[in-house]
Amino acid sequence: MKKECEIINDLLPNYVENLVSEETKKFVNEHISNCEQCKKQLEILREDRNKINLKSKDEQKIELDYLKKYNKKMIILKIILITIITLITISIAFSIYRYIYNSKVVENVERKISEITDLNNYHIYETQYYKFNQNNEENYYTTEIFYKDGKYKKIEKIDSKNSELDNKEFVKYWSKDEISNKSELLEYETYNKTGELIMRMPNIYLGEGMAKAINIVMLNIRIDEFKGTECYVLRNSDKSSYREIWIDKETMLPMREIQNIYGVQYDEKNFFIETNVVTDKDVSNIEK
Repeated sequence: MKKECEIINDLLPNYVENLVSEETKKFVNEHISNCEQCKKQLEILREDRNKINLKSKDEQKIELDYLKKYNKKMIILKIILITIITLITISIAFSIYRYIYNSKVVENVERKISEITDLNNYHIYETQYYKFNQNNEENYYTTEIFYKDGKYKKIEKIDSKNSELDNKEFVKYWSKDEISNKSELLEYETYNKTGELIMRMPNIYLGEGMAKAINIVMLNIRIDEFKGTECYVLRNSDKSSYREIWIDKETMLPMREIQNIYGVQYDEKNFFIETNVVTDKDVSNIEK
């Protein structure tokens, strides 16, 4: 019997794994039904096998869970990466579109101003309003300038509230021959040299090269209406202030400028220019 037990013990590992023939399985079953020792050995092997199987399943589950988490992280990472690339692409495309659109507006304005700087007949009408929040001082200026063939006439009116400025109106006449040096030129700031107009209108200079390109992209341009005229509104702003230049869409000339320093000062200028309307009478000083 002992010898048979030895044979059974040799067969049990394969028996447990179901790797024996039917005849061998029958032989083992008959033996363990009559042998408590081999039966116990079989139970031990089966218990060990179950433990191994459970451990294997746990390891497989751990590995599977790790793979699921890894795949989930990779999917999230891909989504984030695709989102970032998409946002960068949209941002670049928007910046290119904005640069092209803003450049076109700015270039058209610059070209139009350049076209009208060399004129021999023009009339400028300008209103200015300044308010200082600290002392509620308000100043209103009305300036009207006529130029024809080297002769100039300037009418300026001041209307102030809570200000040391005198409310008055004065008129000046002069001719190009009277402007002989730069100090005098400062007084007659509307003019550069014979027959050439220096714009009292806002300066829209945005720099050169890369600085200009960046400033053009950063420039906010919207369409709005002022006194029944559709305008491009060029706006620069920060946390403390903003500046707007309103451009007549039809003439492409500035017609309004607003500068607001929050809580400190508000300035507004309105412009109107017309050409070839000034007569000799408009620029003649009858009293002379």
